Amino acid sequence: MPEATSRRFWSVIAPLAPWAFGAPSIALAYLPGLVRDRLGNNALMFSAVVTMLTMVAGIMVQPLARRVNHPERPYLIATALGIVVAGLLLGAMAAASEQWWLIAVAALVLGADYGCCLVYGLTEVQRMADPANLGRLTALFQAVACLGFGAPYLLAVVEHVLSATPLLLVVAALAALALALARTTYRAGRGTTPGPAAAATS
Repeated sequence: MPEATSRRFWSVIAPLAPWAFGAPSIALAYLPGLVRDRLGNNALMFSAVVTMLTMVAGIMVQPLARRVNHPERPYLIATALGIVVAGLLLGAMAAASEQWWLIAVAALVLGADYGCCLVYGLTEVQRMADPANLGRLTALFQAVACLGFGAPYLLAVVEHVLSATPLLLVVAALAALALALARTTYRAGRGTTPGPAAAATS
């Protein structure tokens, strides 16, 4: 990749990418287990409902995300990471109170992050890649995003030393840190680089 493209990808898109699948994976595979004992025979059905809510939210939010997206402003990336923070805080509240309906709400919120992150990441990749490396850069984005699928496993491992509520608060803090990093990158001017057409004429 050209130097400017590589710098933008690793400083702006790569920190966002794992949350695209990480946040909904937490909603699907981790949060329902927090109230499994309270649901009894309905636990499997509840997991199916949470899956549906997460995916529907991720799909339905995408047209709105395209409207919010702006090529020179961090509106959508800030929205996406802000949604992650809110969803994880709801998850922490659900873990503390063991309320199933809070998990359902958190699933909707974290599913919306999935849609926002995909729209932002793929749009940015299309904007900054030239035709010769568009497929390569898209594959790289998807590969980094797929790292997020490991989030529920990591949470389950760490839960042996840290209970679910503070653990989710720590993950929410990491999302807030990623949000601060993205905004700082834009303000410093490192996040805005010309697209391939502009670069070709400069």
